[in-house]
Amino acid sequence: MRILIVGATGDVGLAASAALAHHRDLIPVGLTQGTLRADFTDRDSRAEMYQASRLGGAIHGVVCCAGEVHFGPRLTMFEAEMRKGLNSKVLGQINLFR
Repeated sequence: MRILIVGATGDVGLAASAALAHHRDLIPVGLTQGTLRADFTDRDSRAEMYQASRLGGAIHGVVCCAGEVHFGPRLTMFEAEMRKGLNSKVLGQINLFR
């Protein structure tokens, strides 16, 4: 089973990779590190990622652990910080599967 792990080099991505380690063919994807490099917020970068990942055969699953969020007290979170998280975590994942 071949599984792409987008955001594989972050804290959550590393944990997901460890949990899925029993699968023989994990393909780590990161913005600056990983077997494949991709910016999941960029349409062309996503297309290149999927094209490159298929060279070794079919992809059976995609796990998304990527995205930016605001870390800090809730009271210091303004609309810009909330939108950053929504655009990255929510819309980013939706775009990953379009």
